Amino acid sequence: MNDATRRRMATIRQVLGVLHEPGSVIEIRALGVPGKGKPHTVAGYFDDFDAAAEAVARLDDRKPAGIYLTLNAIAPALLARSPNKLVDYLEPLTSDSDTDVVRRRWLLLDFDPRRPTGVPSTDAEHQGAREAATWSRQWLESLGWPAPIFA
Repeated sequence: MNDATRRRMATIRQVLGVLHEPGSVIEIRALGVPGKGKPHTVAGYFDDFDAAAEAVARLDDRKPAGIYLTLNAIAPALLARSPNKLVDYLEPLTSDSDTDVVRRRWLLLDFDPRRPTGVPSTDAEHQGAREAATWSRQWLESLGWPAPIFA
């Protein structure tokens, strides 16, 4: 393993520690992973954040369109689908149902401008989304919400 991969793993591990409590079960999902034929989904369930960080660092080398993770606590039983490993074409995946999500810890606000799939936002749309997000952050803080993660 090279130094760049080790640094990515350390950063990923740090982010997982901020977003999730130790021992929580999380799903990691990558979309648009190149392979034989059409790009596909790769996913896995983890309660070992070191294993998750290593898996994500290696997955990044496969050049997926995006890598995501669940932000809220999911049912520990889901770990059985692929314990601490990523699997190509894994199904079923986590849904936003009451049976899969067992605790809401984060409120996710997404400020993407409305546009057709596959069409990038203009500079003006991007700036407008940033301004809306900044206004929302300030408003929530004025109501006593804790400081958010802004990404």
